[in-house]
Amino acid sequence: MKANEFIKKAGLNEVKRLLSTATVANDNQVGVIPYNPFIGIPIDIGELKRLIESYELVGSFGGLEHAKCFLAENIPCADSGVLNKAIADVESCQ
Repeated sequence: MKANEFIKKAGLNEVKRLLSTATVANDNQVGVIPYNPFIGIPIDIGELKRLIESYELVGSFGGLEHAKCFLAENIPCADSGVLNKAIADVESCQ
């Protein structure tokens, strides 16, 4: 299952909690999270962690709408791409 689909179904707070119980199968960070009804379905743990970091970055701007306004109202810089990607990540989980 894709990480963003898992966040859509389980919710961000539940995903954060479940990451501590994940069983990582290999060095590629593909693991299994014990969550009904998805028990045994492989999920990219690294991707889940990246999406959570995106949520945290967007949250540091006061949420999705504020982060979008910040990008629209400020001069583009090297970090604009990072914030733009984080916004896209958060939107993909909704």
